[in-house]
Amino acid sequence: MRLFWRYWAWLAALPVLLLFLAVYRRIDDYGVTEHRYVMVLIAFGSWCWPPFASGRAASSISASCPGSLR
Repeated sequence: MRLFWRYWAWLAALPVLLLFLAVYRRIDDYGVTEHRYVMVLIAFGSWCWPPFASGRAASSISASCPGSLR
């Protein structure tokens, strides 16, 4: 269990990258709508959140997510 909690934030990067790809493809094919704009915000929030959830990477990654509360 300890190993899982130690690395889960970094392993979550692959699904977030796939989310970015899916949103990009959808916007490229059909254009921007309100729902797709919200999905972009969710994707950026998902990208910024996992490294900060671990607590260890906050100092090294703070530049990549300037809107974070850490």
